[in-house]
Amino acid sequence: MVNIIGADRFTEHAEPYESGYFTLKLIKAATQNFNPANRISKFEGLYKGVLPDGMKITVKRIHELDYYCTYEFNNEVKILSTIRHQNLVRLLGHCSEDNQCLLVYECIENGSLGSALSGKAKTSFTELLRKRLNWGTKMRISLGIANGLAFLHQKDESKSVIVHRDIKLYNIFLDRFLDPKIYYFGLAKRLGADDTHYTTHRACGTL
Repeated sequence: MVNIIGADRFTEHAEPYESGYFTLKLIKAATQNFNPANRISKFEGLYKGVLPDGMKITVKRIHELDYYCTYEFNNEVKILSTIRHQNLVRLLGHCSEDNQCLLVYECIENGSLGSALSGKAKTSFTELLRKRLNWGTKMRISLGIANGLAFLHQKDESKSVIVHRDIKLYNIFLDRFLDPKIYYFGLAKRLGADDTHYTTHRACGTL
C-alpha cells in the first residue's frame, strides 16, 4: 500500500491504493538524469527511458507542485493504477521524492496525435504516419479512441464510470502499430456507484 501525497488535503483521495513505486534514483538512471536528448515533448514534460532489464518506459515530470498539480498527480495515479485497457496509456508506477512528482508509463515515445498532425514534430514516425494516414487508418484510430472512451464510461462489477474531461488530439498517443492510447487522467472524475450523470460547475480541460 502507498499513501497518496497530501491525502489529508483531498478528502476524496483519502483511501489507499495499489500501485508500483519507482525510486528517483532508478528513474534518473533510466532517463540519463532527464537528458534533453531523451525528451519527447518539452511542453508535456515527457522523457523516454530504459530500465535495467531493457524495458522501455516514458516518464512524465511534474515541475510545479502547487495545489492543482498535486491534485492531478494523485488523481491520475489513483485512477490509472486500477484500470487496464488496450486503448488507455498504461501507468506502470509513480515516484514522489525530493519535491518531485513523476509518473512512469509504458513506452509512448512516438508522441501525441496532435503533435504528429500539426507537423511540428518531424521524426521518422511522424513522416511514416503522414504517409499511412489514409481513410482506413483514420477510421482505425477513431474507433480505437471510441473504444477507450466506451470502456471508461462503462460501469460493471470491476469498475465505476470514469469521465476523462480533457479529450483532445494532444492527449491521444499512438504506438508503433498506430493504435491510439488515451493519455492524461489528471482531470478525470470517477462517478459514485449510484451516480447516473455528472455535472461540472466550472470549465475543465482545454478551451
